[in-house]
Amino acid sequence: MKKILLFFITLLFVPGIVNAYTRLEASSQSPVVDSPVYIGVNLDYGTDAKINEIHFRVTYDPSALKLEETPLWLQIAKGESSFESGVITLDKYASTGGLETGTAVQMKFRILKEGQTTVQIKRIEESPAYFDDGSIIPYENSTSVTIYGKAPSSSTQLRSLTVKGYRLTPTFSTSLREYKLDVEPEVESIYIITQRGDAKQTIEGDGERKVDYGINKLRVMVRAQNGDTSEYVITVNRKDNRTGDTSLKEIIVSNSDLKYEKDKTEYTTTVSRSIDNVLITARTTDEHATLVGTGRKNLQIGENNFVLKVTSSGGNETDYKIKIIRSTEEFQIVATSNKLLSLKVNGLNLDLSNDKTSFLYGIPNDATTLNIIPVAESKTAKTEIFGNEDLKVGLNAVVVKAIENDESETAYTIVVYKNPEAEVISDINSASLKKDSLYETTTPYMIDKDAFGRISNNNVALYYNYVNMYGGLLYQVKFQNNLTDDLEPKLAKSTQNPLTYESNIPAGNEITLHLEDVYKDGNNIKIYSYNDNGQYKLITAGITVNKGYVTFESDGSKYYVFTTQNLIMETNPITAFIEKNLYYVIGGVVLLLFIIAISTAKKKKKKEENINESSYWWLFLFLLWYNWYIL
Repeated sequence: MKKILLFFITLLFVPGIVNAYTRLEASSQSPVVDSPVYIGVNLDYGTDAKINEIHFRVTYDPSALKLEETPLWLQIAKGESSFESGVITLDKYASTGGLETGTAVQMKFRILKEGQTTVQIKRIEESPAYFDDGSIIPYENSTSVTIYGKAPSSSTQLRSLTVKGYRLTPTFSTSLREYKLDVEPEVESIYIITQRGDAKQTIEGDGERKVDYGINKLRVMVRAQNGDTSEYVITVNRKDNRTGDTSLKEIIVSNSDLKYEKDKTEYTTTVSRSIDNVLITARTTDEHATLVGTGRKNLQIGENNFVLKVTSSGGNETDYKIKIIRSTEEFQIVATSNKLLSLKVNGLNLDLSNDKTSFLYGIPNDATTLNIIPVAESKTAKTEIFGNEDLKVGLNAVVVKAIENDESETAYTIVVYKNPEAEVISDINSASLKKDSLYETTTPYMIDKDAFGRISNNNVALYYNYVNMYGGLLYQVKFQNNLTDDLEPKLAKSTQNPLTYESNIPAGNEITLHLEDVYKDGNNIKIYSYNDNGQYKLITAGITVNKGYVTFESDGSKYYVFTTQNLIMETNPITAFIEKNLYYVIGGVVLLLFIIAISTAKKKKKKEENINESSYWWLFLFLLWYNWYIL
C-alpha cells in the first residue's frame, strides 16, 4: 500500500480538462491495452481551508475500463467509496477530518480495448459541501479526463545480434532468423549480445551461453509487448578434436626399475626399505585426456597399490594399476658403485631415475640448511655433502657425492633457491599487498588489475615464483609497476634450438629464469627479443649463467631467445656507408669521369678542330640533372 502511495505521489500526471476546483489526472493518456492506468482526484479550491465534507460521482465506460482496486484515499482524512459497473461514489464526511489541497483519491483501472474513452467526475449536487470554517463550497461543473487505449507493440525484430569476438554468417539482417558460427575446440562458451528493436520487447537467451563439442543450436527468443514471439537461432559448431585414446606415453616411478610397456595396464615394482615415498608421473598420448592418480605417494612396508585413471577427450576410461612393494631390507644393487641408491631431502625422496644428477629445490627465508639423507648403491661407497651450511637468499648449490674406494665418484647437484624476505601469501588477489609479498605456484594463476594497483600504490614488490614439485624455482617475475589489465603470467619454452621462450610479461619487470641445463655455469649468453615479423632485437649481451639461471628485465616482447651466437649480422662501416649512399657514389663517379673526359678533350682540341665543345657542356648539364633527379 505504501509503495502505491509513493508511486502516485511522485507520479507526474497528465492533466485532463482543467476545472477551477476539481480535476482528474491520469498517469498516462495513451496506455497500452491490458496495462494499468491510475486516475487521481485532485482538489484545489484556491484556499488554505480544509474540506470537511464533499461528495462526488465518477463515471466511466466499463467496456473500456475495469476498476481493479477499491479507490484509495491518500490523505490522513479518509473518505468512503462505493462502486458498481461504470459508477464510483466518493463520500467525504466531516467526522473524519479535513481534506487539504492536492490529490485526495487514487483509482486503478485496467485498459480493456483500443480507442478513446472518458472518465468523468461530478459533484453530487444535492449533497452538502463545506469547508472546515463552515463556509459552503461553491458548486462546479463536471470535469473529465480522456484516455486513448492503444494496441501493444507486435514487433519481434531485433535491431542487432552479435557474438562477442566473432563474426556471424551471414551478416545480421532484421529479416534473417538463422546464423552460423564456427569456434575452436577450446572454446567452452560464447557471449551473445542483442539490441532490442522495440523498447517493450523482452529477450531470453542472450548473454553467456555454453557450447558443447559439435553442433549447438542456441536460440534467442524475442517476446513482443502483445505476447507474440519469434526466435533467432545461432548454430555454433565447436570443432571436436577429441579421441578415444586412453594410452600412455610413459609411466615413471621414482627410485624404481619400473618400465612402461605399451598396452600393459598392470605393473609391479620393488623399492628399498629407505624409500618411504615415491613420485609417480605419466604422460597421456591424447593431449586433451585427463589423468588422475599421479603425484607423490607415501609407502608403507609391504604392498602399496595405486591406480592411474585416464579419461580420453572422447570419454573412454582406462585404469593403470601399479603395485609398489617396499622391502624390509636395504638394496645394495651392485658390489661396487659410485652412485646413490636414494637421496632424501627434507623428507622427500628425489627422483634418481634415468641417472638424474641435477635438481631444483626451494626453501623458505628462515631456513639455513637442508636435511639430506643419501644412501649409496654399494656398501663400499661413502657419501659426502658440500655447501649445505648457512644458505643465502637467492641461489645456492649443494653437492652430494657418492665416492667409491677407487676414488671414482658421482656428484649430485641440488640448486637451492632461498626465498627473499617477503610475506608469503596464498592468494594474490585477496592479499592486502602492503609490503613485499611472495606467491608460489605450480599452476598458472590469473592476477587481477586491482592487485597490480595495490602493488603500485603501496610501492612494494610481488615475487611471482613458478616452481616444481620440490619448490624449486623454474622462473620468477618481480612485479613492481602498475598494470592496467588482468594477467596470467606465462614464460614457456617454445623451441630448443635456439633456446626460445614465449612470454606475456609486460615491460619493466625483472625475470629470473632457469635455462634447463642448456648452458653451463659461466657461459656468456646474449638475450634477444623476437617478434612475429622475424625481427631480432638485442636486449642484453654478456650475461653470465649462474647455477643454470639468468636474470634480465622484460621489454614486453612475445619471444625471448637465449644464445651464444650473434643473431643480428654486423656490417662493415665502409660497406654500410656505400649501401646507404649508393646513388651518391655512382653519381660522383660518373661526374668525375666526365670531368676527366672534358679535360682530355680540351687538350686535344687544337689537333681535332671538329670537336664541338658545346656538346660536352650540354651532356654535362644532362648528367647533373639526371643525378639530381635520381638522388
